[in-house]
Amino acid sequence: MNLYLQEPENPEAPSLLEELLSACDGALSGGGAFAWMTENGLRLLLEAESFRSFCRRGVFDLVVGVDAITNVRALDKLTGLMDTLPTLNASVFLHDRPRTIFHPKVCWFRKPKSGVLVAGSGNLTLGGLCGNWEAFTVTEISLREMNALERKWAEWRVRNERFLRTP
Repeated sequence: MNLYLQEPENPEAPSLLEELLSACDGALSGGGAFAWMTENGLRLLLEAESFRSFCRRGVFDLVVGVDAITNVRALDKLTGLMDTLPTLNASVFLHDRPRTIFHPKVCWFRKPKSGVLVAGSGNLTLGGLCGNWEAFTVTEISLREMNALERKWAEWRVRNERFLRTP
């Protein structure tokens, strides 16, 4: 596991965006859950050539919250990206629990013989991906751990199916 500290005033500090794009290189599939997104954040990650190249190989399953920050422009952008990236499976998490928010920030990519797990404080926003002070980890995981992660992801989606909506 590697811990990274994103610092907007330090041009040599790694960014969450750089590490996500690096993690998708050579990936066969992936997914992620983020508390919120913005149009600019989606553009930075999902319109990057390395992410588009990844989507030509495999499916990316994205779940994004709408409790705060995420707005209609971001949802429209996501819908448009789903039209241009047919392997992008995106859902919004819309729940009915008072005083509770959907707040994850995690992404994973399956490689041919392993996986990469990226988890931290950054969301799919310009600030979260490269403009804020953020902390995140990048962890190489074994094929066995990747299989277990995907099982947990699938089980979580089934348990929360009633909250998962199309953008």
